[in-house]
Parts: sequence; C-alpha cells; structure tokens
Amino acid sequence: MERVFLDWKTPILERTAEYLVRRYNKSGQVDMRKALIAVTGSQAKRRLEELLQQKAAEIDPAWYPPKRITTMGTFPELLYPQKKPAASDLVQRLAWSKAFETLNREHPESVRLLAGQLPASNDWTGRLALGKLTAKLHLELAADRVDFKMVAEYCRQKSLNEEAALKEEAERWDVLAELQTLYIAELDAVELWDIQMARAYAAEHREYQTDSDVVLVGLSDLNRMQRYILDTVESQVTSLVFAPESLADLFDKHGCVNAERWREYRLELPDEIIEMAESPSDQATAALHWLQQLDGQYAAEEIVIGVPDDFIVPFLSRQLAQVGLGYRCVSGTPIAQTPIFLLLESLADYLQNKRFHDWTTLLRHPDMERFVNEQLPPDKEKTWLSELDFYYQNHLPLAVNGKWLLKPRRETEDDSTLDAFKESAFTENVFEYENEENAEENSRKYSLTPLVYDIAERWIAVLFDADEAETSEEVVKEAMEKPAKNESKQPAYNINMKRSPRDWAVLLKRLLFAFYGAPQPRSARWDEHVVAKTLERLEELYQTLEDIPKPLTPELTASEILTLILRMLSSERIPPMQNPHEIEILGWLELLTDDAPAVVVTGLNEGITPSSKSADMFLPDGMRRELQLEDNSRRYARDAYALSAMIASRKNVRLIFGKRSVEGDPLTPSRLFFAADEKQVAERVLRFFSESNAKNARPVFAGSLQAGQKKSLFQVPEPISTGYPLDSIRVTEFRDYLQCPYRYYLKHRLRLDITNDADEELDGGAFGDATHRVLKLFGRSKMKNSQNAEEIRGFLNKQLDVVMRDLYGVSFRPVIAVQTEQIRLRLNAFAELQAKHAAEGYEIQEVEYSPPDGSVIIDVDGQPIKICGRIDRVDYNIHTDKYLLLDYKTTSSGEKPENVHRLKGEWIDLQLPLYEWIFSQSRFEDEGNFEESGNVELGYVSLPKDASKTAFLKAEWQMQELRDARETALEVIRKIRREEFFPPASPPPKFSEIYSSICLDRRLELFEEEE
Repeated sequence: MERVFLDWKTPILERTAEYLVRRYNKSGQVDMRKALIAVTGSQAKRRLEELLQQKAAEIDPAWYPPKRITTMGTFPELLYPQKKPAASDLVQRLAWSKAFETLNREHPESVRLLAGQLPASNDWTGRLALGKLTAKLHLELAADRVDFKMVAEYCRQKSLNEEAALKEEAERWDVLAELQTLYIAELDAVELWDIQMARAYAAEHREYQTDSDVVLVGLSDLNRMQRYILDTVESQVTSLVFAPESLADLFDKHGCVNAERWREYRLELPDEIIEMAESPSDQATAALHWLQQLDGQYAAEEIVIGVPDDFIVPFLSRQLAQVGLGYRCVSGTPIAQTPIFLLLESLADYLQNKRFHDWTTLLRHPDMERFVNEQLPPDKEKTWLSELDFYYQNHLPLAVNGKWLLKPRRETEDDSTLDAFKESAFTENVFEYENEENAEENSRKYSLTPLVYDIAERWIAVLFDADEAETSEEVVKEAMEKPAKNESKQPAYNINMKRSPRDWAVLLKRLLFAFYGAPQPRSARWDEHVVAKTLERLEELYQTLEDIPKPLTPELTASEILTLILRMLSSERIPPMQNPHEIEILGWLELLTDDAPAVVVTGLNEGITPSSKSADMFLPDGMRRELQLEDNSRRYARDAYALSAMIASRKNVRLIFGKRSVEGDPLTPSRLFFAADEKQVAERVLRFFSESNAKNARPVFAGSLQAGQKKSLFQVPEPISTGYPLDSIRVTEFRDYLQCPYRYYLKHRLRLDITNDADEELDGGAFGDATHRVLKLFGRSKMKNSQNAEEIRGFLNKQLDVVMRDLYGVSFRPVIAVQTEQIRLRLNAFAELQAKHAAEGYEIQEVEYSPPDGSVIIDVDGQPIKICGRIDRVDYNIHTDKYLLLDYKTTSSGEKPENVHRLKGEWIDLQLPLYEWIFSQSRFEDEGNFEESGNVELGYVSLPKDASKTAFLKAEWQMQELRDARETALEVIRKIRREEFFPPASPPPKFSEIYSSICLDRRLELFEEEE
C-alpha cells in the first residue's frame, strides 16, 4: 500500500483532482477508467466529480472519468461477489425482534439478563426499538471484526485476572451471542444476508479482489474490517494523505491517524482566530460579526459556516435571514419538519387514542385545513376552526366518538330545564332532531363540528379501504340539508384492524394522493420541492415494506404502521435546492473536504468536538480501547487532524466556542484548544474563563433597529379612537378600568380576547360557572328556604351531577371528575351554613336579579348611560326588614369584600356598591331616597378551597363610603368617554397574561452602545 502525502496548503479535493489528472495523464490523454476512488461522503463525491471534470477537460476534452467514485460505506461491496441480497435495516430489526421472541420462548431466564421485561407480542413499536438497539451494537462490533462471542470471552478472561464483576457481564454477552446466532438463522431462513456478515464471510474465504487502482481520499479513520479488505488488495491501493510528509509519523500505513501520536501533537491554533461567546445566539451573532469583518472580499459561495452540532443552526438561520444573507444548510431540512411527516404524525396520534386534542391537531394541519375548506360552503370556511375551539373551551372533551353536546349555555339562561326535580333533568345535552323555530337558538348550536368530523373521518376511511363510506361531497350535502343530529354517521372502519405493511403501503399511498397527487420530479418552489422529495422517500419506504419476507412480516394496526414509517423517516433530511450563490452551512465531517477559503466554525466545545462517550450500557470506553474499537482517543485524533488540516488550507478561519448551552448549562471549550505548550495553555485558561465580551454578544432583533436610531421600535401601541359611544357599561368593567385603563381598552373597547384550546381541566371561570349554576337552580327550587341541612345537601349533590353532565357530557376527563368532587365538598359546606342562614330569618327572594330591562339609567354630566348588572342572589330578612345582596365567590382565598374592593382606602372594585345602587334605584325608585335608610346590606357567599372557611361575609361599609364608590364610578365613566386609556399600568395586574405581548410585560430591553 502506497501513502502519498499531499501538502495541506490548498484544499484537499483540489489537490486530489490535480494528483489524479497528473497520474492518469498519458501524453495529453486523461484516462481514469481503472481508478476506483473512495471518499468520505456524498458531498465530497459530488465536488470531486466537478473538479475532475474541470481540470481534466482543460487537458483532454474527451477524457475518461474514473470507474467509480464512492464512499467507504459502500466501497467493500465492489470487491467481492454478493451471493445473497442484503437485508434492509427494517428487515434486520424484524429479524432481531424475532430472535428475541425465540430466545424468550426457549430460555426466558436468559432474556432477563438483557432486559427486565420484553415488549409485549403486539407492541411492535417497542419490539422494533429493541431490535434497532441490538442491530446498532452488532453493526459497530462487526465493522471491527468482533462478534458477541468474542466480547464474552474477553469479559471472562478479564474477570479471572482482574475484575470479578465482569463475570456477570460475560454471562450477558453469552446471551447476546446466542441471540446473534438466532438472528443470523432468521436471515438465512429467508435467504438474505446481513451486510456485515457478508463482508466477514468474504474475508474468511479470501474473496476480495480487484483489477482497479484503489485510491483513498482523506480517509483519516478506518475500522478493522475496512483495513483488512484494503490489506487483501494492498498492492493496488494508494492512500492520499492530506498533510505534509514531515508529519508522516502521525499516520499509520493505511494513511489513518495514529491516536497515540496525535495525542502528543501540539496544534498550531493562532489565538487571534479563537473567539468565545456566551450562548448559542451569541455564537450566531459572533459568526455574523466575523462575516462583517470580511468586508466583502469573498463571494457567498466562498464562505462556509461549520456546525459540529445542529443545535446552533436555528440561531444562525434566523440571524442570516434577518440581515438578508442567503444561506444553504447542506445537511438539509429534517423530514420530521416537513408537512407530510407532520400530517402522518398527527394522524398516527389520533388513530392511537382518538383524543380530541389529537383530532384538532390533525385538522389544524394546513393541508388538512385546506382539504376541509374545499368540502364546505364558502361562508363556513372561516368559522369551523373557531367553533371547534369554542366547543373545546366550553366542554373540555377528552375523546372523539362522533357524539356531540348540544350547545354552549349562556350566563343569562335560566337553566330551568336542568332542575333536578324534573324528570327531564338527566336528558343529555346533545343535538336535537327536530327543527326549532327560534333562529337565535339554532345559530348557537355546534352545526359545523359534526360536519367537519364526518369529512375528516371519511378521508381517514380511505386508509382502511372503506369503499362503502360516502364521499365528503355526499356527507356535506346531506348535513347541510338536514338539521344537526347528536351523532355523526360512523365510517365503516375499525382502528384495531391489522394488516401487513405491504397492504398498508398501498392504502397510505392512496390516502396521501388525495392531498398531494403524484410526486413532481422538479420544482422551483421550496414548498413543492419538500413535498416531492418526501413523497420520493416514501415511495422508497413502500418498496422496503413490500420487500419484507413473509416469515418476518408483522401484522400491524394503522397507528402502528404509521409510527413505524415515521421512525424510519425521522432521522432523514430533505436536500436543499441548489443555489451556488449562498453561504453554506456544513457539518463537522464535511468541512475537511470543502474548499471554501473562508470558514467559521461554531460549537467547538468539549463533548461536541471532539465527541466523546462517557457511558455506554454495553461498551464502556475502557473495553472499547482494549477491543480496539472506536474510542475517545481515536475521536480526538481524528478531530485534531481535521482541525489542523482545515486551518492550514484556508486563508481565513474563525473558531467559536460557547460558554452555555441552549438550556443555559455551562459548557467547556474543546480540549483541542489546549493542545499547546504549558504557557499557552495557562494563557488560554485565563482568557477562556474570564467574562465574555457582552457588547459584541448583544442580539440584534429583526426590525427593531434602523440606521441612525438608538431607540427600540418595540413600543406599546397607543390607543386609537374607536368612535363607539359609551351607551352602557357593565358592573364588572369598572374593576378592569381601575386596574389598568389600557387593558380595559383592549378588552372592552377593541374586544380582544382569546379562545383557549390548551386547558385540560376547569379553569377558575369554568369552575365558578358550574358552581353558580348549581346554586342558581337551588335558589329557584322549592328547597331554597329549607332549614334542613341534609335536605339541602341532597338536592345540591343531585343538581351538581345534572349540571356537570349537561356541561361536559356523560364521560368526561378524570380530572374534571376530581374537580366535581371538589365542588361537591364546597356545596356540602354551604348546605350547613345555608340552613343556619335560613333559620335566622333570611328568605331567598331573587336569583340572578337584574332590573326589568337589564339595566338602570343614570345621568353623568347631562348624558344618560346604562349600568348593567346581575346580582347572584337577593335575600330578605323577615325579622330585620333588610335586604341582603349576595355574590357567590369560589376563589381559593375566600377574601372579605373590603379586601377585594378597596386598597389603602381607594376603591379598586365597585361590584357590590354598584349592585346596591342598581337594586335600590330599580326596586325602590318610587319610595324616594331609599338607600339612605340603610335597608340594603351587601356581602359574599364565600366558598373557598378550604371548606371549613365557607361563610356569609357581609360588607361593613357606611353610606358615605357607598357614595364615594358612586363618585368613583362616575369619574371612571367620564374618563372612558374622554378615552383616557394610556399608558398601561405597571406592574401589570394579576390575571392579565393574554395582553402581555401587546403591553410588553416581559420586554427585553436594548442597551445603548457604549461610547
């Protein structure tokens, strides 16, 4: 084997192309047909082909290209006859899984040495994951000509001489060896060959041969199998070593790095090219500062950004796009981020459990949303997603079963149909069949939710080959012509149906065709490119599924086959569209063979570059070293060489390391920086672990800064006049204005609100609403003035069940069941107090009281305004001739009215005082100045979290304080009419998070640059 040292003063592939053209140039004719060239990766292969064409054509336009340029991963198969087809990765995992099954059946006690419990026979996701783990271990060992039996023998020998603990490890490897034998037998039975075993067989039978000139390009690390193969044809092998010949002793006979010698080598890394940055975002900023310093001396295609770890790519992408620089991530876009993958992932999640959240996630997929819109009438396209959100917010469904609740209930409804004493009280709140005459009631029903369900289900039915299912067009036509029903028509499919992967592949292809059609081979648009490449990869997977031998073919459900496909796709990437005029973002392994003159490398931190394995459940680093497997020392040598070669061959290099990870955890610089003399190491330690330069690390926010401007454009937008007159105001609005005029403006003038589809339990509002409904129905029942606590308790318990069933259906979330019992505890405590309250002479006269037309009219500076309010309960005491206006409170703290309404003597909430005003003016307007008599009392019925603190809490305000409250209300009205809404209150009031983005509650301040 010949080693040829190509000096590293110019890029490796350029030097390689020059060498090959020179070697195969015979009197002006370039003929490389005998050359079999092995390179590091596909990127290097493409670039070498370009350079050979360029340089050879200059000498001989009719030159002959090499016989083959390939990667080392496929190179061995060119040197020996392949007697059997190679098993795919999926087939290998299935064979390992079946081997586990056989071993567990024959020797269950042995399997327990490997895993406490194997996945169930129907848990194909778990079984294939276990098969993948074992296949990975087998692949790594076989590549170095080691099998499981050899590792067991090594452990046995070590346990005799040094470590008794390795005796148990030897037993574990014995089991793995038995498993490996069963695995090979499974493949033999279907006449397939594991590629590693095929190579081992060829080596054992001396089948490697070639009449080609084998040329190795920059292969700095080879496993033992690859070395053995090269040794068998060594007379025809030339290893091109990208380094000066003066460093020949740093490389072995194959041209690979010598780990021991590289550990002692001092890297020539100038201090001025090394930079530290605090966070990943700061690393991206530092890379942009370096680009700025290049001052346009390089074109975009002459610049490369290296990313040893993908964690920094999003930060780089964002900042490059922000400053308008085109870039191309050569590693490509993860398929896991593509539309088709996300669609299948959502579908798999939904089919597994049919949960409501998974259903709405599927429907929110842009392609699914578009598909649904195409089936609906144009006037319904913009409302169905909002209706789904509203449905969820009101009823918090857990699963989707085709049955739907009737409608949301309004706070103003009397809920008389829910009276627990009525026989109809337990009728479920579902869609009614008959047409109602009340148009308003019909408009409030969930008319689109079951319709969208039917459309989606009939698309999914395609996956189950449910040909008898109606088309979406028929479903929509039928639904629009008939009144809404409580049940959707169920599609004819069974989610537990099992099929072979081959059959599922055919149906999945048909399912996706409805959205994406046939793959388009070429497209100038990125979105179409991504879809086309994903469909191409799926076509390859379909073929893989079809090629599974019958004895290894599993029977899977739809969710299982989708999960399997997604796992096989998850680590793959979509190649970028070609554009030579963009900055390339490359991984660490591609940097050595790239020929861009300007390179910045980010993420040069320990554990990343060089990578290291500190723990391995099967092969710790010490065992790796003794078995001559890849270990940390080999990784270090490989990366030390790559960094040295990269610096030597580039004109402009910048190396950046971070001090903290994305999560904020501390990081250490790469030990490559410390491969220097003692003085330089000490200086770098002092420098690296000092404070970073915060000024250079400051982030740049897109659109926040303009030339010549120092002030951030991130400002709270000032209110704009709405032009709406203030004709009426609700009692609860006063509190919002007193807390923050600006947030009042957003909520009540602009009417900005959100529909929350993320809650999984009753929030404070829903919890209180359910409690209020029960108490409202109690206040209207024949039990309302009962003095028997047990009687009241019985009614409330029954009424609670009716209300919760009406609001959340028959089978709701377990957490709601728990919250229902929490409400029950509070109501039981209330029953005791209510009985005593009634015994004291209080009678419930009104529930949900409001004036005859819903408001009272007052005059404010000559302009009338309606004040609207609804009082939870009005009691009358027959002994004192006083009215008691009560408001139910279910807050956890159970605060007194005084603490809620006033702070440091100032009114911050006017609810109860305004109730008194509304009640007095509407009920006793003919009796003169009734409020001065003090015959109206105010208070809370407090039902806090601690049921022992349940109480009737009366407010102790005097009439003068109530007059002050009225004056405060008048002043609020005046300010609203004058549109005094700015600035926002700071700090923000509690429970105002929905407006935090507009109000910049968590704004990042931009510091002015230092002079």
